[in-house]
Amino acid sequence: MALISDRYIGATSDSTMPFTLIRTLLQEIKERYKTIDRQIPSDPKKLFEEFGGENGWLDDATHEGPMLLVLDGLNQLVDDGEAHLLGWLPRTFPRNMRVVVSTISGSKTHQALRERDFRQCEIKPLNDDQRLDLIVKSLGQYGKKLDADQEKRIVKTEQTRNPLYLCTFLSEVRVFGSYENLNSRIDHYMKSKTIAEMFNKVIERLELDFNGKSCPDLVRHTLSLMECSRRGLGELELKGVRTCYIY
Repeated sequence: MALISDRYIGATSDSTMPFTLIRTLLQEIKERYKTIDRQIPSDPKKLFEEFGGENGWLDDATHEGPMLLVLDGLNQLVDDGEAHLLGWLPRTFPRNMRVVVSTISGSKTHQALRERDFRQCEIKPLNDDQRLDLIVKSLGQYGKKLDADQEKRIVKTEQTRNPLYLCTFLSEVRVFGSYENLNSRIDHYMKSKTIAEMFNKVIERLELDFNGKSCPDLVRHTLSLMECSRRGLGELELKGVRTCYIY
């Protein structure tokens, strides 16, 4: 059976660093294939050399079976002057291995990939059918749905051609509890001309839901600490922030 390994860069603070990214991948390989008797290097240079070098980790893993590696959001790697040049990513891979990566057009990582002659596939904005399908499936998995007029209004909004905009909007609609006021709520979010405006409305909703008498600025303080932290905050750290703030 093939090993399918996916990494979503930016999903956690550690995922933005190539060393940690590759280290977790090697840990996954080691757990999957007990026959691989290697120690994961602690030295970054040696780690990268053994990762994709001749007779390295990828050779060992693909001897056990085919492998698919997906790296989403290379442009979100920490910009330390080296990571975006992709020197840590092998230039060649074993024959029975496929690698799929995504990045923003025009970024340093995009240029580095073009220099390696990676086959490109441009992801275009969502069309009407794709937007409608996303609306139905995204809400349907939570047992919710919109009526035909509401769906049409959303699909007609140009900004919803952006998947991030549409998914953020659907996440907000999903947690809205008043069916009678749903149309006005949809209008409220659809007035957002940009993703930044959409996120501002999300933050306003969070403040209404979570700020209280005991912690009137909880959301502002939490987001400020996340912004000031070097590599973001984990779930346990965020819970600690809330505890410290309240008590």
